[in-house]
Amino acid sequence: MNISEKSLGNKKLFALLALPLAVAVSITITEVKWMYGAAILLAPLLLYLSFKRPFIFPFGIYVFSIPFENILIMNGAKHGPTLTRLLGILAIIAILLKGLYEKRLKAPGKINLWWVLFSFYCILSTLWGISAEFPLVRIVTIIGLAGLYLVASTYQVTKQEYDYLKWFLVSGGLLSAVLTIIAYHQGLLELGEAERVSMMSLDNGGGMGLVNKQAFDMLLPFSICIGMIFERRKPIFTGFLFITFLLIFFSMMITGSRGGLAAGLAALFYFIFSKRDKLKSIIIAGLILMVTFAMTPQFYLDRINRSLATGASGRFDIWHVGMKALGKYWLFGAGLDCFPNAYTEFVNYTPVYMGLDRAPHNVFIGSFVELGIIGGMLLLTALFMHYLAIGPSKKGGSNDQSILKAAFWAILVGSLTQDVLWYKSFWLLWMMIVMLKNSENGLASPFQAAQNA
Repeated sequence: MNISEKSLGNKKLFALLALPLAVAVSITITEVKWMYGAAILLAPLLLYLSFKRPFIFPFGIYVFSIPFENILIMNGAKHGPTLTRLLGILAIIAILLKGLYEKRLKAPGKINLWWVLFSFYCILSTLWGISAEFPLVRIVTIIGLAGLYLVASTYQVTKQEYDYLKWFLVSGGLLSAVLTIIAYHQGLLELGEAERVSMMSLDNGGGMGLVNKQAFDMLLPFSICIGMIFERRKPIFTGFLFITFLLIFFSMMITGSRGGLAAGLAALFYFIFSKRDKLKSIIIAGLILMVTFAMTPQFYLDRINRSLATGASGRFDIWHVGMKALGKYWLFGAGLDCFPNAYTEFVNYTPVYMGLDRAPHNVFIGSFVELGIIGGMLLLTALFMHYLAIGPSKKGGSNDQSILKAAFWAILVGSLTQDVLWYKSFWLLWMMIVMLKNSENGLASPFQAAQNA
């Protein structure tokens, strides 16, 4: 075959591939489904990245999209499947295939066992659950989160790939903060006189749970920003990170989430007390707090002042009833997602009536009531083992370790007032802890050595 014949054959192949692609793009644009059209148009590039750089796409984009999960619903339904969930499925496939092809998957370690056992026990508890409804959607969520955790944490990640995730998190947090601040200044309030906003305000689909969720989703980007500020970087990058941090912190405040503020301060105080140069840390933290609280809206200060008078918006009363329910369901638990049923069963013990079928608003009380002492201890052990896996952060530890420890305490504090157990941002921290551990133990060094050869 001569050159001209080969060229003609390549053109025919291109035409065969391009024609259906062009038709598909035209149809999606005509139907105003621009997102699907863009995905089809970019399909070749995305396919290439998913194999060559899965920590850019799909896992990096998955991480970036976590704060936007509730506005990325694909079928238009209020509780339909989200683009973030699809990206999570693609991430499992891409990382698994790349890991198998390049032999960069290792056998799960002891640390992985705890979240797997906890997830299995959650599903197992549906066998004796006291609710008449079978939590199928929750089971699918558990399998997806545990599957992504297991695949990502057994992949021999490089430091560069780990850094990709940090920047995707910071970028997602920054965009989320900007959109929230825009909604606030446009007066797009979600909760009437409370003046609280989130990104969902722009979509007219918000609610109290989503406002608090957004603040929680910001904790990991928040911690990464603080850690990067403490790194020795060029002034222009430090300035950018400082502005990003202030925007994220301010956006957390205007969501009105008091638990989010407490969690953010836990991360900030961790950095103050863990750094060797205490004076520098106190100066940076003091500057951050002065600038941030100078921008604090009055409604937020009022909410903080009312916290004790209202029992943290009735949470103290809910926890009181939860402890009564724990007296009955302490061994095996009431079953997955059955805290509302257990609460209603013991609602007569409430000091202040808060209605029926209330959620726990606390990961630990909720888990012990639903899963008993067995599931509750599995949860605490998983948390403790992952914290130990981060390693030292004071003497000889890396800045990444400090970031993860700060994020750990932030998420732990945030878990005291929200039901965050099945949030993607909750599980992402445990993935990143094990990925950093793999990277620092040299598990990725053969691959890096091949690149440098």
